Amino acid sequence: TTIFAGASATDTTVNGGALNLVEGAVVSDTTVAGSGSFTVASGTTASNTTVNAGGLATVSGGTLTTATVSGGEVDVFSGGTVSAANVTNGGNLYVEDGASAVSAVIGSAGYLEVDAGGVASGTQVGSAGIVQLAGTGVASGTTLGSSATLYAGSGTTAVGTVVQDGASLQVQQGGVASGTLQQGGTTTIFAGASATDTTVTGGALNLVEGAVVSNTVVNRGGKLDVEAGSTASGVTVASGGEADVSGNLSNATVESGGALVVTSTATISGVVVSNGGNVQVQSGGSLTNVHVSRGGGIDLGWLAYDSGITATVVDGHTLEISGAGSSKPVATLEGDYTNDFFVLSDDGHGGTLLTLEEGTPCYCPGTAILTETGERPVEELEIGDRLVTRNGTLRPIRWIGRRAYDGRFAAGRTDIMPVRIAAGALGNGLPQRDLVISPLHAMFLLDVLVPAQALVNGETITQQDNVSVIEYIHIELETHDIIFAEGALSETFVDDGSRGMFHNAHEFAELYPDIQHEEARYCAPRVEDGEALEIVRRYLASVEHPAVTTAELYIDSVTRSRIAGWGWDPKQPDGKLRLKICAGGVVLCHAVADQYRGDLKATGKGNGFYAFEVDLVGGLTDEQIANLSVSVVGVVPAARAVA
Repeated sequence: TTIFAGASATDTTVNGGALNLVEGAVVSDTTVAGSGSFTVASGTTASNTTVNAGGLATVSGGTLTTATVSGGEVDVFSGGTVSAANVTNGGNLYVEDGASAVSAVIGSAGYLEVDAGGVASGTQVGSAGIVQLAGTGVASGTTLGSSATLYAGSGTTAVGTVVQDGASLQVQQGGVASGTLQQGGTTTIFAGASATDTTVTGGALNLVEGAVVSNTVVNRGGKLDVEAGSTASGVTVASGGEADVSGNLSNATVESGGALVVTSTATISGVVVSNGGNVQVQSGGSLTNVHVSRGGGIDLGWLAYDSGITATVVDGHTLEISGAGSSKPVATLEGDYTNDFFVLSDDGHGGTLLTLEEGTPCYCPGTAILTETGERPVEELEIGDRLVTRNGTLRPIRWIGRRAYDGRFAAGRTDIMPVRIAAGALGNGLPQRDLVISPLHAMFLLDVLVPAQALVNGETITQQDNVSVIEYIHIELETHDIIFAEGALSETFVDDGSRGMFHNAHEFAELYPDIQHEEARYCAPRVEDGEALEIVRRYLASVEHPAVTTAELYIDSVTRSRIAGWGWDPKQPDGKLRLKICAGGVVLCHAVADQYRGDLKATGKGNGFYAFEVDLVGGLTDEQIANLSVSVVGVVPAARAVA
């Protein structure tokens, strides 16, 4: 049957023989089956065509729209176009030189082949569907669903491919993939093939020996595997992403929450480890020209943690670990590390984590935090415990961060050494007892947040300079908030990229694997300098009390870690003495004599709430004990009465 120019046909069934369209002809609703053939020549149009098993449709310069290829075959030659074809049940669609397929759907067991010079765009590939690129064929905007596969052979290009769960993109020798969005499944770049501008948000991007990729972003849930002999450059490993490298990696960035794993065969250079980022080095692995930002970590998975191991930057660029009388270089660094040092800790998986230090906002052990059941030491709190916030609501703890420092390495570091806020130093009898916090931890005063370091006055608020061991603990709620620490208003933790500072940061990722990192949002303005800070400092100066001169003061016992005694002013029995404890003229801390002792009450000392006990962070030396003094510097309202 021949349909000539100006003629048309509808509802035609070709179950044998041939249906031919001459230029200018138009047909619709055609079914081709059996051994029938259908030719759509140049200048002709066919719509709503069905090609069943045994049927063949040839598009030679014409246009075939809305076709269903169910077990049959459609061949598209130079100048021909097929649009909105649904290829299923073993059907085949071949796109040859100069031809194109637009918005095809390759369904169950369907097959699309794009040969030299052919182009397929906007293709949707479903279960068990296959797309094969050959010669110089091009596929753009292809979406691969579950069990679908796209093969990009030598000389072909796959542009903007979306790889979903269960799907597979395979770029073979000589093939190129660009702009791939990996949402799941697997993309494999074989030897001699390449990929550029790939974003991995799920699934895995695998490089086989000899493969080359550039400009790759690995997001949460995604993984990049660079096998030995393959090369990756311009890689960004974002929060929750992972890159395992046994081959060559250059010019990479490991962002907060991202992980880079380096094996013994890897060659790594030009890597930037951001605050909270982590590079895991396996046995035999090494790093070259690595820039570590403050808060970045290098995890030596092959080295069991030992408190006797130290890390040192030698000659300004070689990072060495030392212990048991030997030293070993583990990385060459880029940048200036003159005033920095690496803190060592257990990585939680049997290795040693080296973290370039950065100050963090935290509480010291012993700090009393107000919970729904009363005050509890911060070190005894657990995830799920509910805390009382400034507005009176109860909010559960989402996470608790912990870290520690060896005082030998932290000495003199004003961004690390603890700040002690004496009882009553913030006014209105607050804090109720001495509050010891990290220098960057903020207190809530006059409706603003002020870091403790900015409040240091050398008298009632002091920074320690010689502590043997420093321990910090911080509490995170779902959002930043104000809680009560020793009765004073104090902030919770907010992840501003500093979560990696905590030794147990890996626990958060394990507890909440699906949480996306968000920009830090503070619940109140943060003030660190300028007139706003001076207003707060003037307020604190105005709440100072005159020294008491009629007090009775006694020290009952002194050990290396604790001082105990009592004191009261008979003329002000309702007040509590604020004390200054010194050693050799150096202020160690402040305290308030407000604890209950029955023997004091029994001997006529008011209500008996005049005792004090002070635990000293880091302990005292023999010389300090010999030169210890306790003096009265003021009176504050009664803190609390606990018999």
